[in-house]
Amino acid sequence: MGRGISRHDERIRINADRRAKHGRMTYTSYRIIRMLVLVLVVAMLLHLPPKIARQDVVWKTYRALVEVDALARQHFIEPIAEPRLVDGAIRGMMLQLDPYSGYLSPAELQAFERRNRSHFVGIGAEIGARDGSLVVIAPHENGPAARAGLRPGDTILRIDGGDTAGLSVFDTEELLLGDPGTSIELLVKRNHVHDPVTVHVVRADVENLSVRGVRAGADSIDDFLLDGEPPAAYLRISRFNEDTTAQATRALRIIDEAGVRSLVLDLRFNPGGLIEQAVGVADLFLDGGLIVSTVTRNQVIRNFTAGTETPALGWSVVVLINGATASAAEVLAGALQDHGRAVLVGERSFGKGCVQRLIHLESLPAAIKLTYAYYRLPGGRIIHRGISPETTDWGIHPDVEVPAELPVADGKRGEEPSEGASLENLAVITASLPETSPEADNQLRAALAILRGQGQPEQNVKLSGR
Repeated sequence: MGRGISRHDERIRINADRRAKHGRMTYTSYRIIRMLVLVLVVAMLLHLPPKIARQDVVWKTYRALVEVDALARQHFIEPIAEPRLVDGAIRGMMLQLDPYSGYLSPAELQAFERRNRSHFVGIGAEIGARDGSLVVIAPHENGPAARAGLRPGDTILRIDGGDTAGLSVFDTEELLLGDPGTSIELLVKRNHVHDPVTVHVVRADVENLSVRGVRAGADSIDDFLLDGEPPAAYLRISRFNEDTTAQATRALRIIDEAGVRSLVLDLRFNPGGLIEQAVGVADLFLDGGLIVSTVTRNQVIRNFTAGTETPALGWSVVVLINGATASAAEVLAGALQDHGRAVLVGERSFGKGCVQRLIHLESLPAAIKLTYAYYRLPGGRIIHRGISPETTDWGIHPDVEVPAELPVADGKRGEEPSEGASLENLAVITASLPETSPEADNQLRAALAILRGQGQPEQNVKLSGR
């Protein structure tokens, strides 16, 4: 019995030892686990404050917006369609940035993507911002707006009775688009006219044939030649759309094969378009080097350069510009000027040199068009006029300044003769004449005089190749 007690006591002792050992292991494991949890918690706490801070900032920023949305839905007298308030809020945000940024709803996005093609439906006019007002940069040649009498420099006051105050350029352009055959009424303030003018435009298919010679639809050298000796050719680019470079290349080949080596390149009333097309045309005249850069305040985003694979056209070139030469057209004129490849004649350009990017939203099939950069020319100039009225260094200055002094020729164009034709009168003549004529255009006469050695270009400009 004593032995039994001893064996029993031994089992008790062994079990007690095991429990003690297990207890020590459990305690050690617990300490390890507790330390790991503590480390994880500390790590989370180290990362949470910035996240919480960011969430707090976002909430404080947009709390009023959420509150207004809720109050409107609760108290407004009529039911509110679901996207209405969100669309309005986004448009308002874009409007606070600059006149060229904007929001595209799903339906507007489809229309926008058609706009830079060779054909689209609208009124055919480029709109810009100047001193807080919406102005017509230039109607497209032979487009609905030009046929209706809309002119460069017209300030748009109302669209179908609605005040344009507070509208961005982007939103205005969207209002001008529509179904073919529909009419739109524009109330405009016209330079040198006391009372506002009403212009009715019927929307139609706008054909962007952007390159022409002395006559539209030029197919032979005679369609490009200007009168007089030595021979000089005339090429007008009215806008940069998806096939402008191809059109210009075809026209320049006709001129080159005829042995003509002097060119007037007319960029007046060219509101711009696709920058890649303007770069493509510049490349035809340059053997290499920088054409334009897109830049932010802190960095260069992209450099566009001329290729060296094919020889450039080493011709004598004079480029015509005026106050309706804008955006991509300013890039082309400025690049040729900075490389000493052309003499610029005419008047200071419009000064639109900001770059927009189309960014698709992840939350719905819509997008925003956002200004993210400026155009900078090879010589370092920034083209854009900016939204500050104090800004004075903008646009492209001609090498030879020649203000338009075009007497309006006859009553067929609905104009009275004047001492000096304004920008609008010049547009009427350029767009309506079946042929371009130096007799009706003093800026073109000045360009020809320089090409033919009868005028005095700037000293640093090369007129006959390189």
